[in-house]
Amino acid sequence: KRELEQASSLQSVLENEGLEEDLSSLIQTIAQAAISLAGDISLDAGGNDSAGNGRVRWDSLEQTAVDTFTKALVDSGLLFAGVSDFQDTLIVPEPHLCGPFVVAFDPMDGCAEMDSGASPGSIFGVFRMPELRARLVKEGVDQPHVCDVLRRPRDQVAA
Repeated sequence: KRELEQASSLQSVLENEGLEEDLSSLIQTIAQAAISLAGDISLDAGGNDSAGNGRVRWDSLEQTAVDTFTKALVDSGLLFAGVSDFQDTLIVPEPHLCGPFVVAFDPMDGCAEMDSGASPGSIFGVFRMPELRARLVKEGVDQPHVCDVLRRPRDQVAA
């Protein structure tokens, strides 16, 4: 019930802001993935590496976060490309699933500080990239390179 209330509240805010439908849908997709991921975030007594410092647990949790957000973004049909600080390669959906947005994200910022009671967060930068898609099609390039999607912060349409 609480998840439904949160989603309804977010939708109301986005409607009041007058955002374009595709951007509003993308933001809702990210929010739903975050709500889903929140259920996976819990501290437990196990999961430490051999030194007992929790690194294995946090790496596993961060990978779960990357997987959760990647799946949601790709399945939305709104992602042109994604880049995460936890992955070495660009996230690129199949060509028929590509959308208009590039999303840069840190899925679990502050994850390593969870042992001290700090809450992790997720950071997103959203860019609309129609000129990139057109250029790549014109050049006959199947997939963008990470250099193609690096942009200045002022070019963001949402964060």
